[in-house]
Amino acid sequence: MKLFIKYKIEVYYLFISLFFSLQSLSLIDNSGDQDWFADMAKQIDYNYIQFAIDRYFNWSSRLLIESATMFFSVHQRFFSLVFFLVTFFFISLSRLIFLKNQSKFVVFLLPILFLFIFPSYLFTSAGLIATVTNYYFPMFTLITSWYFLVQSNWKSWILALPFFIYTIMQEQFAVFSFLLLLYAGIQHYTKFKSIHFGYFVGKILSILGIISAIISPGSGIRKLSETQTWYPNFDQISLLDKIFLGFIDTNRILFIGEILVFLFVILILTTILTGIKKKIYPFIVSSSLLLLFVLNRLGLVTSLRVFSEIVSEVKTIQFDIKTYYLIFVMLTVLFLFIYIIWNCFNMNEEAIFATILLIIGYLSRMLVSFSPTIYASQERTFIPLVFSGYIVSILLLNKISKEKNI
Repeated sequence: MKLFIKYKIEVYYLFISLFFSLQSLSLIDNSGDQDWFADMAKQIDYNYIQFAIDRYFNWSSRLLIESATMFFSVHQRFFSLVFFLVTFFFISLSRLIFLKNQSKFVVFLLPILFLFIFPSYLFTSAGLIATVTNYYFPMFTLITSWYFLVQSNWKSWILALPFFIYTIMQEQFAVFSFLLLLYAGIQHYTKFKSIHFGYFVGKILSILGIISAIISPGSGIRKLSETQTWYPNFDQISLLDKIFLGFIDTNRILFIGEILVFLFVILILTTILTGIKKKIYPFIVSSSLLLLFVLNRLGLVTSLRVFSEIVSEVKTIQFDIKTYYLIFVMLTVLFLFIYIIWNCFNMNEEAIFATILLIIGYLSRMLVSFSPTIYASQERTFIPLVFSGYIVSILLLNKISKEKNI
């Protein structure tokens, strides 16, 4: 009993991790890429390393991730164990990085926050094993790398290396990592007038990961194949049109999608925080946006009804009233969101970090603009942005705790 009392938080985190794992694993038999990977493993006599190399030259730059997906597709029980442990350590590392010396109230709410922001269905669009291995695990290895990189010793930086290498083999997280470490490096240099070696090496590796994704022979072959399957005239679309369509699609799913809950969570927390701090105008803006999104989700007629009807019609840049309306609504909501965040953190260093983090997540999702699967990848390509929202939600929860002294 004494041992339980001593480690009650860890036991609680294990319980939540088990619940989330069982819930997610109950979806493992849903159709997905793992069936193809398991069949292919038999055909190549389970040569996972050779498979990764072949995929690099014929389909994808994600060397370790591709071989890991095949391995877990064959060994599903082992995948279940790894999934559970990753969930536990992900929540625990979130606490170690962002909740140092925080109240028991915030520490207790952390895994509940995790459950709300990361619904199991977020990891099922390509099948559970494939989506988790390609998105959830890189997110975990990123936060693990982050934990080691912020330390000021060589041993921690070396420990970060294998986790970081796995992270940057996923191109969205490679871009995410580069931008995050670029910001962290600039911030460190501004404070201490010295270069943080861990951040510097991380940026170099991130660039190599991005370059690998671009020059991989498999990436070109995959793009041709997916263009024919998903978007036959993709190559005829101008670069500006691709960015525009990516911007439209990102905000469409962000504003009216069903799985991305983090936006609601952030608005709930910002409404509470601005109310506590008695910041009238930010409170009005935050509560109004929250009410707008909730009423629209309930199916009631709101200003988003027109937005919902028009947004799916736009396929190219057209200088007409509908396009002007969409751009105006999207930019207005995004700027109001930044306005709320800045006021919640009193426009200090924490506000800059929260804003930069959300922008990094947003840009990481915008990478899909350059893929013919922009309309086929579904919500899984938002996971870097959801990860940003998760961290910002923790920071907001911290702020509420400090304001109310709970």
